[in-house]
Amino acid sequence: MTLSERLTPRELELAQAMHAGGTFATLAKQMGLSPNSVKIYASRIYDKLQIKGDSPRQQLVLMLEREKNGAAQVTQPSACAVLLTADRPEMTQQAVGCFRAQTYENKRLLIWESGERPACRQYCVEDPRIDYCFTSGYPPASVGSLRNDANYRAHADILIHFDSDDLSHPNRIAEQVALLQSSGADCVGYNEALFCTSYHHALIQDNEAYLYRNPNPSYAIGASLAYWRRTWQSKPFPDVSNGEDTVWLSGLKVCGVSGMEPDPRLICRIHGKNTSQKAYDALISAPKCEQVEAQWKRVPEWDSYCRKVAV
Repeated sequence: MTLSERLTPRELELAQAMHAGGTFATLAKQMGLSPNSVKIYASRIYDKLQIKGDSPRQQLVLMLEREKNGAAQVTQPSACAVLLTADRPEMTQQAVGCFRAQTYENKRLLIWESGERPACRQYCVEDPRIDYCFTSGYPPASVGSLRNDANYRAHADILIHFDSDDLSHPNRIAEQVALLQSSGADCVGYNEALFCTSYHHALIQDNEAYLYRNPNPSYAIGASLAYWRRTWQSKPFPDVSNGEDTVWLSGLKVCGVSGMEPDPRLICRIHGKNTSQKAYDALISAPKCEQVEAQWKRVPEWDSYCRKVAV
């Protein structure tokens, strides 16, 4: 039985409005109802559809998406982009925009913010697909520990690193889900990606593009990882802040592919607040170190592209 057969026309109208996003106060104004009437209608909808437990609105959204996309949606793995951030509200806003532009339907976003104060809650308002959590403490938790805490909260078949200082192509999630399914790998990611500078330095200027390439097909850049939740459950991240992804990948079946075809799937920004200074150190060392220079290449033909999308 379809939702239109289980709900009254007015209830179906509200359910579709809830799927589109908006607070109950906003929906009440759109439908000419009082906020209390909207809550009553919503309660009836949940009862009729047997929606129980936590996050009933999110469950409703998933039901509507499944019906909209037919049987294919039911078998489509759920994917959650996990966004770790701390004191980066402007960059986080851009990353949220990248998530909303993703073409993959069965997706969610979890913003896991740490730092001095909660600054990014505003970006999940009126979008039931986005969850938010702020955590603080001293001494601050390691990146590995934060990833584990966030992954535990992210209820999806596939978990995807969606760092706040990176920009993702609209097809990224769809392509990485498909690659996970077809490759049989535990984890997939990019072994080639575009990096863009975002601060001044004597040797590095703003909006300079660099191409990082590691030809090893069993290697993937940490910021680009997508993996099955069951893989993480069997092997959580180590409790460290630098190189937690490299340590974690050891022993897993990894499928690394280019993130530059047909155009950049991921732009990693190098700036003054990077958790790891590895990329910055590499760019400074490249002119002096043949091994580093082989992996990092200055690509001025991509400068204008970075300037356009990474502002």
